[in-house]
Amino acid sequence: MAKEVTEQIAAKPDSKPSNTSVRRLLKNAAYNSGSWGATVLIALIATPYIVHKLTIEGYGVYALLIGLVGYYGLLDLGLGQGVIKFVSEYKVKEDYESISRSINAALWVQIAAGLVGSGALVIFAESILRLLKVSPALWADAKIGLYVSAIGFFFTMLSGTLSSVLMGLQRYDITSKVNVVTNLLLTVLIVFVLFLGAGLKEVIFLTVASAIVMFTIYLLTVRKSLPQWRFSFMLDKGYFKLLFSFSSFVFISRVSNIFSNYIARFVVAFFLGPAAVTYYVVPSKFISAFGGSLSSAFGVLFPFASELGARKNYEKVQKTFIEASKIFAALSVPVLLTVFIFSKPILTVWMGREFAEKGWIVLRLLAISGLVGSLTTVPNLITIGLGYSRVIGFFSVITVLFYVVLLPLLTKLWGIEGTAWAMLGATIPGIALVIYETKKIIHFEMWSYLKNVIGFHIIPLAVSLFWVTVVPDSEVYSTTRLLIFSIVFLASYFGFMVFLKWIQLDSLISRFRIDTDR
Repeated sequence: MAKEVTEQIAAKPDSKPSNTSVRRLLKNAAYNSGSWGATVLIALIATPYIVHKLTIEGYGVYALLIGLVGYYGLLDLGLGQGVIKFVSEYKVKEDYESISRSINAALWVQIAAGLVGSGALVIFAESILRLLKVSPALWADAKIGLYVSAIGFFFTMLSGTLSSVLMGLQRYDITSKVNVVTNLLLTVLIVFVLFLGAGLKEVIFLTVASAIVMFTIYLLTVRKSLPQWRFSFMLDKGYFKLLFSFSSFVFISRVSNIFSNYIARFVVAFFLGPAAVTYYVVPSKFISAFGGSLSSAFGVLFPFASELGARKNYEKVQKTFIEASKIFAALSVPVLLTVFIFSKPILTVWMGREFAEKGWIVLRLLAISGLVGSLTTVPNLITIGLGYSRVIGFFSVITVLFYVVLLPLLTKLWGIEGTAWAMLGATIPGIALVIYETKKIIHFEMWSYLKNVIGFHIIPLAVSLFWVTVVPDSEVYSTTRLLIFSIVFLASYFGFMVFLKWIQLDSLISRFRIDTDR
């Protein structure tokens, strides 16, 4: 049946509207990164206060319960990415019937999986809390919070599909506004209720309420942006198989991401208790805040590459690959190297000296892990956009195996620092994946890739390694002086990239102002 559906789609005439412009692509990137950046900036500012009010253990429990909601990615089966891909491709053909059937197939699976997942959280609530070693003082609030989180789990799954529809339509302006407004209100309300004397239970209630509000907004927005869509009470098996044939391999890559973002928390809780989770999650939040902002900006490459693949414009795929990779590295490497060198003073200013003493090494290791991982972002997005999800799935299986072996072993041996080492070790398969994607899928010379993307950063990387070797614990200078050094280092890094024309600012600005595809 899936084959028949594919043949029917291929047989439909391609009206070939004008390509997504470079200007539109850059605007989508700006919307996506801007929304994420604003959201995480607010969260980073509020985190010290929230940790203080909830206590170290209370915040750890909160992170664990919210992490359970994040597990929706396991039951998502990768269908969200499939929706983005096929909505984007069908939009090129103006095939709104196929768009509707794809959306409905994904929603039906999400509804069923969401009910199963939510039910499991309710049924096994006490077993989960015992496994996480929640203390008696927080047990009652944590149990109620887990029940409420089950509701959030369901609505988060549905929101994922609806937001994917908007991304496939390349309406990142809408998803950006929704994310910024809902997350801003959530953070402000959490700070407000904590100021009034509320605790863990009320914070979880607010978090789940925001998930329901976000679902409602996305539902209304999709109906308005895609008036041709009508929800069907019948599951179209043909379109489900078509979606799943692509998404099943993407799902495996989602599993590896969940290990990094969520499962690590539960491994830490199992071996070290909820309080230790905070000392891992807070540094992790700092790195994911920056990495997520960049990934959100460049996430628009996925539907863009899908559109280019549908038009068989592989020359433009190569050009987009090398230019986007170079820009991504130019933005990520300087910042993450700065965090790598100056992790202790950064964490001291943000969370306080006592917290920094226990978490700065974790932040340093996660920074270098994020740096290595950042090099995989652009190649992976283009690979998935071109339809090679099987490749992503294969390497993701290897990554998951690294996590399964390294996470419990190193956490048990070295505590939260061992967890951070496990994160770094799990980036090794990603390096191999980039090499394969560059040579076999993008058909770009590896030496040329290294020279054009990484070449400039070799010397700063060597300087960074020299610094942390000479000043391993950052005790020679005061925190204030080290912060000044970090600002000078980062500013000089970007300044030299512009001065030596590694980054062509004039070209980027002109591309944003002028629609070069017209």
